[in-house]
Amino acid sequence: MMMLSKAALTGAIASIFATFSSAPALAVNLDHVNRLLRTKECMGCDLVGADLIGADLRKANLLGADLRGAKLAGADLTRAQLSGANLRWADLTGANLTEAEMVQPHADRQGISVIRTVEPNLVVSHLTATDLRDAVLANATLHKATLTGANLVRASLTGADLREANFTKANLRIANLTGANFRGANLTRSYLSDSNLSGADLSFTQLRGAFLMNANMEGVNFRGANLSKIYLSDSHCKRDACFPTYLNSANLQGADLRGANLRGAVLLNANLENANLYKTNLNQADLRQANLTFAYFRDTNLTDADLRETIMPDGRVNLSHQLSL
Repeated sequence: MMMLSKAALTGAIASIFATFSSAPALAVNLDHVNRLLRTKECMGCDLVGADLIGADLRKANLLGADLRGAKLAGADLTRAQLSGANLRWADLTGANLTEAEMVQPHADRQGISVIRTVEPNLVVSHLTATDLRDAVLANATLHKATLTGANLVRASLTGADLREANFTKANLRIANLTGANFRGANLTRSYLSDSNLSGADLSFTQLRGAFLMNANMEGVNFRGANLSKIYLSDSHCKRDACFPTYLNSANLQGADLRGANLRGAVLLNANLENANLYKTNLNQADLRQANLTFAYFRDTNLTDADLRETIMPDGRVNLSHQLSL
């Protein structure tokens, strides 16, 4: 077997790298871009890297379209159909996606028809939920948008308008949600672990059964939010009969939790320093090793809460099961 010297190996690697580096970039499919702009009908179209900045795409049908890396900053996608679309790395800064639909298509609703406009054919019923991984949606408007089950891992939604949007079972892990407005949104059983929610407005949201482990929620407004455990039966929680809201190690420093429902929530090792817990429901919550330094308690429901080794508002460590304020 022939062995290459270190210098020869280095040269070979450099040659291969140069070959790939000099390869031309994939050309944008202008036929599909023009079709979209002309008809607003482009199911399954190849729109990779398309320049659609500021485009009027209201009510556009982009079911299953490939929009990876597309430039959609400032585009109007109001009521657009984006179910099953791939928007990974797309720039949607300041785009309007009010009432847009970005869910996994279902055969009983979309039909089992085949998209025949592009090759290879795509069967609607086999499409997955919209892929928004690494997408930039800073200051975008997604008011009342439907993103059930959408993949938003590492997406940037800083300052986005997400009021009353449906994020049920959506994956928002490691997403940047700084200053986003989620007021009235549905985040039931969504995945927000390791996300940055600092300064976000989550008032009156549904967060039942959500995963918020290690999330940064400093200064978040949770006023009137529902973060309670989901019970699938009237009896006690057994095996998969309930879905707690997980806030393990979450940073809730200075958070506004007035009137929030955290019944049965898991707040193990969470930071609630300076949090406002006025009329907060913490019934059956797991607050072991949580930091409650300077937290404000008034009419707070701590019935059956687990407070072992909790740092109390005056800085003392609680060694009993109950909290003595």
